[in-house]
Amino acid sequence: MDKGRMYITLNRNREWKRSLLVNLQLEDNQLVFSERPGPEQGMLATGFIITGSIDSTEHDFQWDSISIEVDLPENSVLKVSCFACDSREVLLGDNVVNLDKYIKNAGEENFSGLKELKPLFQQAFEGSTDGLLRVSGRYLWLKLEFLVPQPELFCLRKIKLLLADEKIIQYLPEIYRDGKENNDFFQRFMKIFDSIFFDIEENVNRLPEKLDYTQAKGDLLRYLADWVSIQDAQNMGDEELRERIAAIMPEYLAIGTKPGIERFVERELKVRPRIIEFFDYKRMLYEGRDKELYKELFGTNPYKFFILLPADVFSSQNTNSFLRKLKNNIPAYTETEIVLLKKRIILGKHTYLGINSMVAEYSYVSIDENIAISDDTLIGGSIDEE
Repeated sequence: MDKGRMYITLNRNREWKRSLLVNLQLEDNQLVFSERPGPEQGMLATGFIITGSIDSTEHDFQWDSISIEVDLPENSVLKVSCFACDSREVLLGDNVVNLDKYIKNAGEENFSGLKELKPLFQQAFEGSTDGLLRVSGRYLWLKLEFLVPQPELFCLRKIKLLLADEKIIQYLPEIYRDGKENNDFFQRFMKIFDSIFFDIEENVNRLPEKLDYTQAKGDLLRYLADWVSIQDAQNMGDEELRERIAAIMPEYLAIGTKPGIERFVERELKVRPRIIEFFDYKRMLYEGRDKELYKELFGTNPYKFFILLPADVFSSQNTNSFLRKLKNNIPAYTETEIVLLKKRIILGKHTYLGINSMVAEYSYVSIDENIAISDDTLIGGSIDEE
């Protein structure tokens, strides 16, 4: 569709298969001659196509012009005929038939019944690949006849129908649509409102397209990202931002949960965090032999959790920006603390946290200046392991 112009185009196999083809066949979404006469026949080929119905969706629709994209050898003849009606049910002889089905059956039954179709079609033009149709009706059928020397050079690629521009005057009573000269001023006057109203209508009709994040670019894409509360959209490329918008609903469902926070931290810092929640150490806090150490490390607040990260994770990151965004991803009634772990601190059975790892060379973990965890201290594990 060009700006301000609308077209219906026939150029694919599914359109050609709905048509009646005589001496023509499909080849890569195009039509070529199926039979090519020999020298004794004068090397002259004839064929035609009757299309299936083309639906404008409007009763009494005024069909405007047609353009045919076809390779025609020199001295070829092309005739274009058409028929339009507000219904697919038409009167042929004494019977009312569905014209689409009739055309299809005419081809399947060795082109029987073609004579009955002749009175329907009126010739629009010949000798040219474009012209005017001047018929009205919701449905349009086209008949294209070809008389072609050197048929091996023939190829029908596309039939393009230009739809008449819509005008407000078309919706007024007939007296206002009179084409006489004394009405010319009124028609020109109404064109002013055409340019205003139909521009507004086009913008409204294209609104879903403009709000499609898969198509939007630049500032509009970032505006749409703001609708779904994506932070730092200005610092993302268009493709990255589209991926974030596409994945935002699953992220919303996980906000405030442990998996959701883990994915958020991994996305922001490019490392997988370890999160310690109150219930992870609750039994050890009240029943384990290391309960004093747990109290110093984690406290007793059931609404506080800890995010364990490598010590150098913020070397190239904006810490304040990360903490601000983290606050928006945790439940409102909770608080969190970032714990940075040095590389020599191994999360194992005899170290800061975790299970089933033995210590090689490591630094003592200091809680404060008076308390340090040595290699003989058991943190975690089962309280039954005595």
